[in-house]
Amino acid sequence: TSGGPQRQEGARDEEEREGGKEAVGVSSTMTMAEEDRAPRDAASTTATSFVGRGDQVRKLRWLLGSEVDDRCPPLLVHGPETTGKTAVVREVLRQTGRPVAYTSARACANARNLIGSALVQLREQGWLGDRAGLACSGTADLLNVLRSAKGSDIAAYWVIDDVETLADGSRNTESTRFLQFLVQLRHFNLPCNLNVVLVSRVSWDSFQQGCSHEENSPTGIFFPAYTVQQLQEILMGERQTLVPKSTATVTQGEDGEDEGRREWKRFLSIVVPAVSQYTGSIHMLRYLCSKLFASFDKSDRFGSRLQRVIQHMRARGISNVTLAEFFERDRVSQVQSGADFASLDSHSQAFVSSLPYLGKLLLLSAYVAGWNPHTSDNRVFGRTKTVKRRRKDPQLMNRKAEKVQEAKLAGPGTFTVDRLMAILRSLFKLEGTYLEDADLMDEFERDGGERAEDYIRSKVHSQETYQMIKTFTSQSLLSPGSVDSGSMCSEHYRLQCNLKESAALKIAKSLGIQLADYLVYV
Repeated sequence: TSGGPQRQEGARDEEEREGGKEAVGVSSTMTMAEEDRAPRDAASTTATSFVGRGDQVRKLRWLLGSEVDDRCPPLLVHGPETTGKTAVVREVLRQTGRPVAYTSARACANARNLIGSALVQLREQGWLGDRAGLACSGTADLLNVLRSAKGSDIAAYWVIDDVETLADGSRNTESTRFLQFLVQLRHFNLPCNLNVVLVSRVSWDSFQQGCSHEENSPTGIFFPAYTVQQLQEILMGERQTLVPKSTATVTQGEDGEDEGRREWKRFLSIVVPAVSQYTGSIHMLRYLCSKLFASFDKSDRFGSRLQRVIQHMRARGISNVTLAEFFERDRVSQVQSGADFASLDSHSQAFVSSLPYLGKLLLLSAYVAGWNPHTSDNRVFGRTKTVKRRRKDPQLMNRKAEKVQEAKLAGPGTFTVDRLMAILRSLFKLEGTYLEDADLMDEFERDGGERAEDYIRSKVHSQETYQMIKTFTSQSLLSPGSVDSGSMCSEHYRLQCNLKESAALKIAKSLGIQLADYLVYV
């Protein structure tokens, strides 16, 4: 038949890619044959843009293939935290120009939400039909959707980040079976070309439960921890971002090197080796450097401050929360001494201004979810708001005021991700900027409102939303509210909002929203 040799050659390439998975997971260098197959144009650029990740970029591009209809084996990109796994995967897939659905197991919390989010993204990119997967709640429904996706020869990729959280705890066997289903998806002879890319902090051995067959394992790409030199090189390239004031002063030294750049380099040579003994997190180093560099010119103060930071991390544990706690105490001490109080308020306003529109709505939704009980959601956002007015009983009003005061003293409660998304959807529906678009509203009215619901759903249940939940959690604006770590990624996974009232009011004011209209407390 026509095209037979090409098809056989493509099959051989796919077998070679699958057969080379052990080398990808273990070896730190590629063979000459692999180097020749890897696309050179974009690969070389991407490999040099990620410090210390050239081999991983080339291996990933080789496994994905150069043709739009190439199939790749299921991939497991694994390594320690903050080693560039997600950034490399997203950039390499972006350069392919093929459809990509990015989901986070930490944000989606369970397999059902992961499937729903992935199918919505693939529909928006035109890889699936418009009505495909609207009621997809499990693996059986997913198979039916993929079997009906005829003509999808172009390769699409489903990326699941933080996948280790799905199998967190030995009791969660259902999530482990879901991961094994994803790895074996290629054996179902589907008419479409959907490829799975898992991103995890742990290797596949941590997910296996008595199953050691070679064909049931994904191809591994290992990302080792950054060395001290690599961390310094990364931070060196981020000087303008971490220290914006450095752009104002550009003076040349005797050797022609920028004095600000030289000072930043000297600062990193002191901080990075000292802190990397306790943590290799690039996020923590970024935050620490941005806070400490302002006092670097004052050598006595800088040295003692750095030592106090390290001692604080030793005593309280190593996390972004401990660093934020230290600098918050330092800030309070400056305020009490009357130092630079005005700049603190401008910093808070700058934080609000820097948030994207959907990020502001998300934080407000989390604030409302934390202070309102879940039983009040229908009262606040329900359609049946118009009830017969009654005379207010003074005793009942006093009791309600006491309950509100007790709720405020108890602090914000926890909430599920599903409830957060439901409140975000209601807020967007009632207060969204789309209401100001007259043409869009006319189009929704002509459609009878069905397209408006699809529009709101696509805006809220998007990759951007789940990524912002993850970002706000890493910044301690949201924090896990579940005590049992085994249930962190189950359907009962809960969050808590750490946003202060003053910040919530500023965000609401910037959006033109009366926050008091949505807070009932009891």
